[in-house]
Amino acid sequence: MDFNGFYEEFGEPFIGRKRKKLQEFLQKSELDYDEQIEYTVNLADVDGNIVATGSIHQNVLKCIAVSDQHQGLGLSARIVTLLMNYAMERGREHLFLFTKPKNLLMFSDLGFYKIIQTGDILLMENTRDGIKNYINQLSRPENPGTVGAIIDVDRVVFHANNDKALCKDIFRTYYPSVASNDKLLTLN
Repeated sequence: MDFNGFYEEFGEPFIGRKRKKLQEFLQKSELDYDEQIEYTVNLADVDGNIVATGSIHQNVLKCIAVSDQHQGLGLSARIVTLLMNYAMERGREHLFLFTKPKNLLMFSDLGFYKIIQTGDILLMENTRDGIKNYINQLSRPENPGTVGAIIDVDRVVFHANNDKALCKDIFRTYYPSVASNDKLLTLN
């Protein structure tokens, strides 16, 4: 890909005017800036306008966006590559990605695999069956029975019971005191 005409900006994280510019760019893509962001990569044009961005928090890629005018130029691939390099340099090999379901094919082409999704959110990982393999390596209880867990991952709640994640309405029916307004993801 030819990235002439664009330059890279890096922030750990951006502050002040640069953060405000980033927040405004993300809003145009219907994304919110995540305060947990530890590192951001922007691609900007010669006038300093952000045309693509992506961020990372620990091993989760997030807030990845490309302006409508610059779609199809491979800018998402460049952003993801730079973020993955950052993660790998820090020993983070198993990466996750939050995105919109419409981006499934694009991120699949970049080596990510679908874990779960709702109508609004898609969670992917860069290791095929990484979560499944991790779960399979865990020791099993000596007295088998129903085993459940509630996990808060960046304000997204999952409930695992017999390898299923319950949807929001079912979860609230069984666990009204625990459920929140966050969206719950379901396995396909």
